Amino acid sequence: MFWAVGSAVGLVVMTGLIMALARPVTARWEREHADAPSRDE
Repeated sequence: MFWAVGSAVGLVVMTGLIMALARPVTARWEREHADAPSRDE
């Protein structure tokens, strides 16, 4: 029973960690692409 609770908690913690680490990178990517001229013709 404890392994199931540990797995669920671990999944939530790992998901939060990945989101926290990816957030600044995504914001920087969006800023860089917002400033770049579009190639749509």
